[in-house]
Amino acid sequence: MYHDHPRGKAAVPPALLAMATLLQSYEQKSDAAAILESVFDKRWHRLILAICVRPANEAEFYAADYLKPEVLNWGEIDELQIDRGYQSSPLTLELYDSGKRVVAKPWDPSNKGKFAKKHFKIDLESNQVTCPEGHTTDIKKKGKTTVRFKAALCQPCPQRSRCTDSKTGRTIALLEHEAMMMDLRQYTQTTQGRAAARERVKVEHSLASICNRKGPRARYFGMRKNEFDLNRTAAISNLHIAMNLAA
Repeated sequence: MYHDHPRGKAAVPPALLAMATLLQSYEQKSDAAAILESVFDKRWHRLILAICVRPANEAEFYAADYLKPEVLNWGEIDELQIDRGYQSSPLTLELYDSGKRVVAKPWDPSNKGKFAKKHFKIDLESNQVTCPEGHTTDIKKKGKTTVRFKAALCQPCPQRSRCTDSKTGRTIALLEHEAMMMDLRQYTQTTQGRAAARERVKVEHSLASICNRKGPRARYFGMRKNEFDLNRTAAISNLHIAMNLAA
């Protein structure tokens, strides 16, 4: 259960300790076997192995920086399944840029019944955006930017009423990580991508059990006490999961 650490044995999260203890008790597993089974046996993927408590007024994805060291204790990340709140985290972008698979439901902003962003063809290689009617405009800046179609194209367009009410032309907002969003949108529309996304349902059930036990509000003042409380609750949740699996 312990990994090499420059200062000796690293601390073991209580949730992980509870899971390994049950595996050893019910199935006579060693420390190493308990770790391997929890990683490779999909029955155990509902277990909560890392937690983090952050201020409520902080963006959700900042928690990834604090969870990363605990996650890497298990080894290299081959696939990352996240909810949309973590899509902007440095960890997500780092893994995507290194060629790892990222599975998440992409942001799909609506446009009040008019053509949404997904109806436009975005070509980041040729730096062009094409509207549903076939009009094209250039992407003039890399990274986060806004692309605007000229009013001369939009005003006489037969699809204008379904696209925009703006007198200056339709705009499309491109994100800093637009390439990843496009890949997510394409992957989650495939059979394999939908099946991969459904794997998160097991995790959501585990998180729901945490909420049912803890309630919707923090019990204590200060992040440290509440992180201890969350660790305790995660350990109890893992005990229930492990008991059901080992029965």
